[in-house]
Amino acid sequence: MSGVVLAAGASRRFGGPLPKQLVELDGEPLVRRAARTALAARLGEVIVVVGHRGAEVRRAVQELPVTVVDSPRWQQGQSRSVRAGLAAVAERAAAAVFIPCDQPHLTAELIDRL
Repeated sequence: MSGVVLAAGASRRFGGPLPKQLVELDGEPLVRRAARTALAARLGEVIVVVGHRGAEVRRAVQELPVTVVDSPRWQQGQSRSVRAGLAAVAERAAAAVFIPCDQPHLTAELIDRL
């Protein structure tokens, strides 16, 4: 199974100076926290989909063993990021689980149960 972390949106409704994926909780950007959680689960690979402020999001996960892919049409909605993530999933994967980066209390155990 593959894990796809969705971190491409602009978070317009959030209303902050940063998109949610770059907001820090306990000193760590939410996208990094989501990627670390996915890596702790029993997944064959972890893919992080970026779009808005993509260079900054990439830097937030650059030291982690994840694959980062661009969602070139992220402005057209989350489905575009889902498609970009699915396109990057390994052919050998039996399934993929999508992990929104704005769920900081998600655990590896819950991902494994899914």
